[in-house]
Amino acid sequence: MARLPSSRMPMAELWRIAKFVLVGGMSVAVYLLIMFVMAPIISSTAALAAIAYAGSAIFNYVLQRNFTFRARIPHALSFSRYIGMHVIALVINSGLMLLLVDVVTVNLYLATLIVAGFIAVINFLLSRFWVYANR
Repeated sequence: MARLPSSRMPMAELWRIAKFVLVGGMSVAVYLLIMFVMAPIISSTAALAAIAYAGSAIFNYVLQRNFTFRARIPHALSFSRYIGMHVIALVINSGLMLLLVDVVTVNLYLATLIVAGFIAVINFLLSRFWVYANR
């Protein structure tokens, strides 16, 4: 009798998801740390946020590449894909926020939580199967 494939996710994939979430949380902490340290030095909120975002994004890229996905493809390829993933996420984020808040009239903060969760899933899938894919 043929055996049906298991619908259960392999333990290695669950561990990869856990690492992805852990690195994401650490990246938020790096962002906040940069904001805290640089706020007395940089008076422009936009510049401060941009520097914190860039620092956090670089931290995230390095850890996701080496710890979560153990990518072996060239940095030039994975980093350009990483930037592309963020552009895709920005477009989806903006579109969904517009739809949920301005059209459907969902509360701004609830919409932010919904969209952030959706973007996290999209970013995991893009990271797993495109950004750091070892093929």
